[in-house]
Amino acid sequence: MVLLVCCLQASAQLHEFRNLQRSLQAITDSNRYVDALNRMAMLAHYRYRDTTLFYALKAKAIAERHNYEKGIADARNNEGIYYLSSNNYLSARYFNEALSIYQELGDKENETQLLMNLSVLLFTNKNQNEALKYIRQAYNLGKDLQHDSIQSIVITDMLAIDQKMDASDRDALFAKGKAIATKYRDTALLISFANNEGTQLYNAGKKKEGLELLLASVKDADQTGSEYMKVAAFMTLGEIMFDMGRDVDGISYYERALKISTDYGYPERYLQLAERLYSYYRAKHMPAMAYEYANLLLAKRAEINDAASKAGYNFLTYALREKQVADLESKDRFWNTVMILLLILFVVVMVVVFFAYRTFQIKRRNMRIQAKLHKASLARTQELEEVDRFNTMLISVIAHDIRQPFSTVLMTAEVFNESIDVLTDAEKVNIMGQLKETAQKSMMFMDGLLTWIKSKNSGFEYQPEELHVAEMLVEANAFFELEQCRKSLKLVTEVPLDLVVLAHRNMLLFVFRNILNNATKYAPEHSAIEVAIAFTDGHVCITFADHGPGMTAEQRAGLFRAMADQDAASDKKGAGLALSVSWEMMQKMQGKISVDAAPGGGTVFCVLLPYLHRL
Repeated sequence: MVLLVCCLQASAQLHEFRNLQRSLQAITDSNRYVDALNRMAMLAHYRYRDTTLFYALKAKAIAERHNYEKGIADARNNEGIYYLSSNNYLSARYFNEALSIYQELGDKENETQLLMNLSVLLFTNKNQNEALKYIRQAYNLGKDLQHDSIQSIVITDMLAIDQKMDASDRDALFAKGKAIATKYRDTALLISFANNEGTQLYNAGKKKEGLELLLASVKDADQTGSEYMKVAAFMTLGEIMFDMGRDVDGISYYERALKISTDYGYPERYLQLAERLYSYYRAKHMPAMAYEYANLLLAKRAEINDAASKAGYNFLTYALREKQVADLESKDRFWNTVMILLLILFVVVMVVVFFAYRTFQIKRRNMRIQAKLHKASLARTQELEEVDRFNTMLISVIAHDIRQPFSTVLMTAEVFNESIDVLTDAEKVNIMGQLKETAQKSMMFMDGLLTWIKSKNSGFEYQPEELHVAEMLVEANAFFELEQCRKSLKLVTEVPLDLVVLAHRNMLLFVFRNILNNATKYAPEHSAIEVAIAFTDGHVCITFADHGPGMTAEQRAGLFRAMADQDAASDKKGAGLALSVSWEMMQKMQGKISVDAAPGGGTVFCVLLPYLHRL
């Protein structure tokens, strides 16, 4: 069963898309122009998903300039569809923003669609109970719509999500959904219903009829340009071929579906197909092919994780933020109630004061005491909020920077175990070297992280040591020598052996390693990483320069702000939190860390510390 997240109602989607493209220049009304762009974004979903984002962003920019609320909501919905599976945080955020606007506008049809989209998002995140709740809300809301075309796609998703539905209810719902799709000549949904009906016929023993119906759905999808539906049909045909013992044909269908998912941008389908092929070759004891698809899985997951990290937060962080909002609303209601009660109390006190001066004096004294308690309460609340922000940041660090190395180690070890008899000695050494490097970097990160956590405790006492900079550089760079050798990188240092600084050993190693890690990662092959020093006012500036792609001024300005920003759930982009942790460590050591563009291209980091220069 294929899950759908948008409502396509034209029998010739490509024809409608091209007609809209040609008509754009003739549209003079801004709102109609935004509607056309959003419609094009929606139509592009089943073919080129990147096109969906292009037109959605264009529509949103114009709609925001003209305060066109429905246009903004439609664009947000399209953005949520684009980010589905590749960045669930952004998808959930845009769906919820669109839903709020539709509810304010009283747009029941689009409210139905957004409830359905959120159910699909929850289902893909394996939250079936919540997904079922949202899809039922969408179905019940859609029943009263005068134009009920959206109900066919809602029914399709309900059949996929509600696995416990009775057979008779399922058949009746299936017939209702197909009838609505036929009524509105919804080509994409009719292909989906044909795909599901063919699967049901095959499972019921009518294998020939089922197979013919599935092949016909592939042909229809090809003719209408519904590439997403074609992928779903190929996946079903692949399962049937394996069931019939025709493994070669099954693999062929999977590989064709994988290519379409790559070409048209369907990451959720890509992951499913690569995992199925990996599992097949693993079960067949074909380690070379299993290793190939394991690498594809790792690369795609890394790509999705990178997209999520550039957004600044993952789906877990979004859920935490929503809980914080609910808690703040609850606290706001509580304090409103308290303020009302205080107001009533104040009136009563004024009446009592009118009759008794002594009572007024007592109340006045009580109010001063209450003010002190309130001040102490506010201070405690602020302290708890700081602790909460630190804990949220710590959860994000663990979720983003620690989980991935363990996943890589487990997958690589599994492939090594499966392929031990076919791998050459050189390949085994290479794999073990990768495992060692991953483990070393993980330990390196944990050491610095533990030091950072200790520094947050109120009992932490900073005790600087006299450290030789040259020795610290050698120790920090030891973890990256293998990668530097592979890329033919040369570490060029102009640091005197007698240069001594006052710093915390583990903190300084954490900072140096993070900078050297970035330099090694982004420096081009056959280039140099240059370390130099400059002295100023009792401090030494240790510079690290590489010749990589560098960063924009905007990226450099926001590089160290994750720890300093008050709102931990902002839309700040970044590749991780390690440099923000480094920034705070430098503050602890009475130093600074900064970044600038290198002359001729690349990046220069400067670490400023107090020093002792001994001969």
